[in-house]
Amino acid sequence: MKPLLFLGFSFLAICAALAGEPPASAGLPPWQLRGAMLGSVTERDFRDLSEVGATLVRYQMFADWNVFAGEDEEDRFAKWMDEKLDLLEQAISWGRKYGIRICVDFHTSPGGFTDEKFNSNRMFAERKYEDLFVASWVKIARRFRGNTDVIYGYDLFNEPIDRENSQTKTSWRAVMCRTIEAVRSIDKETPIVIEPNCHASPRGFDVKNVYGLKGFEPLPYDNLIYSVHIYTPYDYTHQGIFQKTEDYVPRQYPGWSRKLDPNRVRVAGDDGEDDGSEGERWDKNYLRREIQSVRDFQLVSGARILVGEFSAAAYAPGADKYLRDLCELFEEYGWDWCYHAFREYHGWSVEHEGPDKDHLVPAKELTPRAKVLLEFLRREPAKGNYAR
Repeated sequence: MKPLLFLGFSFLAICAALAGEPPASAGLPPWQLRGAMLGSVTERDFRDLSEVGATLVRYQMFADWNVFAGEDEEDRFAKWMDEKLDLLEQAISWGRKYGIRICVDFHTSPGGFTDEKFNSNRMFAERKYEDLFVASWVKIARRFRGNTDVIYGYDLFNEPIDRENSQTKTSWRAVMCRTIEAVRSIDKETPIVIEPNCHASPRGFDVKNVYGLKGFEPLPYDNLIYSVHIYTPYDYTHQGIFQKTEDYVPRQYPGWSRKLDPNRVRVAGDDGEDDGSEGERWDKNYLRREIQSVRDFQLVSGARILVGEFSAAAYAPGADKYLRDLCELFEEYGWDWCYHAFREYHGWSVEHEGPDKDHLVPAKELTPRAKVLLEFLRREPAKGNYAR
């Protein structure tokens, strides 16, 4: 982290961090909130999650921009978004009924992506899409302010990617600041959730990262929650998803990578097995090192941390052990979390089982992965270590 990491932070936030107390978060409880990202959004889903101890869900407003593209794209987008906001209003009533907070997630990238090999969100390249993004959040803030008993926060932008390439005209930081100020002109109480550049990955919190960008520093506003998405090691968590089933070779956790990652920011310890093959050991220590940049940021800033997504393929060998190691780290650090995902794609589902993505079926009994999540959902919540 840069030595002057506090620059831009408010005086109150700095004092809170130095005093060992978390910055104000508009009435959010000072303990862990745990739950899942929603695929299905019904009262039954809220009831079922409540019964197993969930206290947080992430409500995703998602569509591929290609479904809107064309001369009337803004009109079709507006109609779609109104439908999503109508459903959110229902979800808020269910969240209030069942004691579950809702993270409002803008999961759609206005304009899609630029057409370069290493592309960025188009809203960083074309002002009209940036304007549409900001206007969307103004609409959300006007409609849903005053619901801080249920709304956990406004998650501004899912997995942003601004590679600062030849097409981009603005920056992730500039757009986030503009949006925060627009929201705060309407709603001064609801926390705002910030996902860093680089797809909200742990590397996005590092001063150095895989894209060679300028690094990450906190934004100069109060009442922010910072969010990370954890899919590491990617070769393990996403195994088989983008392969033909006949080409799929299972990867184990704990286990070994097949080769060193040239983009590694941190040294992962001893490389190679006794047989001399190159690789890195995938285990809890590996995961701890992978997310250390987020922990460093938390310790310096005192920020509340949300793990907005984490998962492993439903058929990944040892996925229950992988989820347990992550949940233990989240509990140790006091991070809120949402498992990805509940009743969405079967490949992430803890209610399905099978040998690969093409042969997943509803499980006849609790899967080992489900047992791990249930154990942590039912635990007494850990007090948030926001400033330790």
